[in-house]
Amino acid sequence: MDKADRFRKKRINIYLLDEEFDILTDKAKMYKITKSDFLRSCIVLGGILGDNRKNYTDEQVAVLRSELTKIGNNINQITYRLNTMVNAQGLGLDFEMVVRDIDESFQTLLRWYCEHIYE
Repeated sequence: MDKADRFRKKRINIYLLDEEFDILTDKAKMYKITKSDFLRSCIVLGGILGDNRKNYTDEQVAVLRSELTKIGNNINQITYRLNTMVNAQGLGLDFEMVVRDIDESFQTLLRWYCEHIYE
């Protein structure tokens, strides 16, 4: 995906009660992400990451989240290198299939993560 395609162009404003804002702030801090990233993850993963976690400790969740981040970084590096090779050698069609497969695998992993951490 081109960097220009990744720039977020849409902005929304929401109004929260003080309690709601505090909850959002606390949850974002708990996951060590920004409030915007927390809300985006709720949208992308198709649900609210509430307090109904299964029997995982905060440390276990942190380890899983760290591993997912590492996997995402590795996928980005692989994709970048493949893109470089494609541009140099003109292998467009095969590259698109590889990227699609990587994306599907990562989405499957994210769904698994959600299902096993949250009910």
